[in-house]
Amino acid sequence: MGPVDVEEFPSGLTLRPQGPHAFQLDYDGESAQVFIPYHYAAEEAVAVLTKAYRLARVVEEETGLEGYDPQTDRPTAENDLVSAVTEFTGIVRWIAETLH
Repeated sequence: MGPVDVEEFPSGLTLRPQGPHAFQLDYDGESAQVFIPYHYAAEEAVAVLTKAYRLARVVEEETGLEGYDPQTDRPTAENDLVSAVTEFTGIVRWIAETLH
């Protein structure tokens, strides 16, 4: 995955992988959430989602939490990157067509 910046807060941690495919993971001791900006398309979407799913796996292994991707409506442990990329790029396309 590479280097990850970590910020500690009284309520938990924020992790941000360094590099061109940035996203954020917030962890509060009882739950974790991943935030990915909707500006990645095609190969970049594959790269950022691969990193996000990899980090979700680490969080699951270290905390015992179960990951869930609300866009695919599936556990992240299934590692269904094809569905995740399809859903993600569909949202990116909708934003580009509708809001720009």
